[in-house]
Amino acid sequence: MVKRILVPLDPSPYSNSAVKTACHLAKVHAAEVTGLVILDVPGIEQSIGPVPLGASHYADHLEKHKVDEAEQMIHGLLTAFKKWCVKAGVRHREAEFQGSPSDSIIRQSRLYDLTVM
Repeated sequence: MVKRILVPLDPSPYSNSAVKTACHLAKVHAAEVTGLVILDVPGIEQSIGPVPLGASHYADHLEKHKVDEAEQMIHGLLTAFKKWCVKAGVRHREAEFQGSPSDSIIRQSRLYDLTVM
């Protein structure tokens, strides 16, 4: 029996298809869908790389800018997810985490009956 469905969200068209599929399955099984977004802090830090002496101020500014952009994208993903679920008439919730996306998805998927990606 499927009661809890996890859908990791990203800006790809595959994610949109996963949300549609999860909503369809949720209607069939009277399940709840959770949209999962992960702020990839390690990826952001790694993209900045090593910083020469005297440039830490600029590196901090760049990191804050990248985190702000990622948070705006996350907000957009969750808003679109919520609209799809409301349109489909399924129960839903949002989950936000920070860290490695792959590790977070694996860790969270253990708590659900089904993961749709």
